[in-house]
Formats: sequence, structure tokens, C-alpha cells
Amino acid sequence: MSHKAFQYFFRRLGINAEQVLIDRILDEARATADPVHLMTVFGITEDTAMDYLRSAHPERFPTDPIAP
Repeated sequence: MSHKAFQYFFRRLGINAEQVLIDRILDEARATADPVHLMTVFGITEDTAMDYLRSAHPERFPTDPIAP
């Protein structure tokens, strides 16, 4: 598919490519819970991978008692 075709369908659905990518990474984080896998597959940084894992598995990350 061409770039314009993707834009057309995304626009009709009311989403954009960034939203699709975010959803895909979050889904993968729920399935694997492995930051190295996320970093390798999606080319994201360690901090970003951990952010996705915190969102996907909040029960594994206790709340920081000194966080604002």
C-alpha cells in the first residue's frame, strides 16, 4: 500500500500511525513483559521500554513512596 492509502484509511478510522504503533508496543509489553524484547523489536530506549512495561503490568511495579 502507498503512503497516501494508509493516510486515507487512518483518517477514515480517526486514528494515526503513531497511535497504532503505541498500541502495538503496549500489546507486546502485555504479552512478553521483556524490556529487551521491546527494545530490539521496536528500536526504543530502555526508559521507554520500562514505561510501557509499567503501563502494561502496574502490579509488578510498586508505587514510589516519594514520587510527587
